[in-house]
Amino acid sequence: LKRVETSGSHLLAVVNDLLDISKLEAGRMRVFFENVSLKDLFAEIGHTIFPLAEAKEQQVSFPVLEGDVSLQADRIKLAQILLNLLSNAVKFTPVGGKVSVSVSQRLLNSVPTIEFQVTDTGIGIPEEAISTIFEPFHQVDGTHTRSHEGTGLGLAITHRLVEMHHGKIEVQSEPGKGSTFQILLPQDGSPEEQSHEQ
Repeated sequence: LKRVETSGSHLLAVVNDLLDISKLEAGRMRVFFENVSLKDLFAEIGHTIFPLAEAKEQQVSFPVLEGDVSLQADRIKLAQILLNLLSNAVKFTPVGGKVSVSVSQRLLNSVPTIEFQVTDTGIGIPEEAISTIFEPFHQVDGTHTRSHEGTGLGLAITHRLVEMHHGKIEVQSEPGKGSTFQILLPQDGSPEEQSHEQ
């Protein structure tokens, strides 16, 4: 029964990813901006991520925020963005590893911006693969696909959702030492002039 439950959950995740990428490619995905409290958002995400990390004896840490830091975003899709990155971090980090989230406020071209970073001590990404990891159905290699499972859609969906928030996502990684994904989102939800520059 446990195997059936696990297989069902995996199949549901695959179907949801396929539906999301289909909506995105067809231009049918919409974002609905509202005021999102980061403190509440991190608490919500933690309920999903902590059990996954505990199963691998990993440490997951979220920032302790002073005051009520918030931004204009689609709450459900922002949670999906961070959950995709955190799930990947847990998946590709070995037993006993560490995963952390940091957040900071900064001015980017005079636009108030929220910067998220998701950092892990996982297997890392080869330099030659970094330019393609946000492409649909892309996997770094077949070995990772077989040992870690996945469709190769999570990062593609994440990239599209970040763009729909007028933001950008980047990654720094070193094989064997881990990865850091950085997301920059305008705090008021409005487009930022250089947010889509490569």
